[in-house]
Amino acid sequence: MLAALVRGVLLPFRLLMRAFRWMFGFGAVRGASRGARTLRKAVGESAARRPAPEAEAAGEEAAARLTERDASDDDPSHDTASAAAPLAPPHRGLNTMFFKALPQPRLVERSAADMTLDEAKGYVEQANVFFSHPLNLFPEMDLFYEEVEQHYLVDVLGVDRGSIDARFIYVMRQFRCVLNDNTRLLMMVYAPLAFAAALAAYFAAPFLPEALRAGDTLAAASGWLTAQYVMGALATVVAILLVALIYRFFYEVTQQRSLYGLNIYIGNKFARINQNFEVARRRSMNVERDKRMFEKEELKVEAAVWTIAYQWLALRLLLCDTSIRNTMFQVRRNSTLYAYGGQFLCVLFAGAAIAACALLPGGPGAGAAQIIIPATLLYMLIVYGVVLRSAFGIVVNILDDNQWSRFHMVNLPQTIAEHVGEDKVQILTFRDRNRVEG
Repeated sequence: MLAALVRGVLLPFRLLMRAFRWMFGFGAVRGASRGARTLRKAVGESAARRPAPEAEAAGEEAAARLTERDASDDDPSHDTASAAAPLAPPHRGLNTMFFKALPQPRLVERSAADMTLDEAKGYVEQANVFFSHPLNLFPEMDLFYEEVEQHYLVDVLGVDRGSIDARFIYVMRQFRCVLNDNTRLLMMVYAPLAFAAALAAYFAAPFLPEALRAGDTLAAASGWLTAQYVMGALATVVAILLVALIYRFFYEVTQQRSLYGLNIYIGNKFARINQNFEVARRRSMNVERDKRMFEKEELKVEAAVWTIAYQWLALRLLLCDTSIRNTMFQVRRNSTLYAYGGQFLCVLFAGAAIAACALLPGGPGAGAAQIIIPATLLYMLIVYGVVLRSAFGIVVNILDDNQWSRFHMVNLPQTIAEHVGEDKVQILTFRDRNRVEG
């Protein structure tokens, strides 16, 4: 948490660099290299248990494969049947000047029509890794449970082996980082800086020329307010309005644009997995129709392959569901921590302003605490308690999980029951037929 606070204090310098890149078009290809680094971090824990040369090679190969997928959006071999549009360039405009916006991820899940027996065997290999993977009951890095769970998902989904779900893990990590970065900028940089600007305006009020002292004019008109009180109130109101403007027209728009792309990507991926599940289920239940008695060994192999394949496809939905939940939990938790960190910075700024007013000659004086403390409390209450309260609510409102073909919708128990029941009926029919003929 201390590291997050330090990063929040240093982040104002990033604003100038982002504005420079936005104005001159630099940093457009930053996502690919960052994605490779993120994936290397994801597979680091799972590869750490291997020998050093093998672990390093696994991480580098997985990251390289994923980077090649990002760089080959125009490759026809990666095209899919319906919803897999090429990776669009990030949107650039006034709304994305202060925050990062991600494009819609490219879908690489193969369509059901393209699934062959060899690919089903690949699913069986992945399923064998999942079923044979030992659950570590005493993880070394257990400070945060979500990290332990994420490492488990990286292992069983085959991220270090370059599986098709490696891109999904990469996308979720990338979106988590961007959503957290934007929220941290809003709550720990822009909001505290707006309050610091309000304090600076209040502190500088006595030194302004008389023609610029709006506080003196309003105080004279009211008859009982002092210029310091008026200047403090005006500065606080302006700071609150500035934060509300940044939130409404910059932060909210940028987050929504990124989340709409993520929502489409997840919905399309889950729909594609569900289609493959239906294909594998039908083939597993009808595999014997085209076989003869002399092909019984092939029948045994194919029946086992398709049966394990459709069960693994359903379990992939469960694991992807778990990964999304893990990511959203971290985003929600970090949003809360950033809000506390931003309020802590506001308190620090207020304390420094009170000390400066009391020590520096010619300032507002020691009585400034009577103005700064209520202004600080009012600012934090309105900004963090009202304006920024629904920062994570944007995620909940955009990600429409009811429209995704999630694990509980495939009804795996009913599928297994129908499969086993139909096979038993066929066995019973064949036995009775033999008895009659005998």
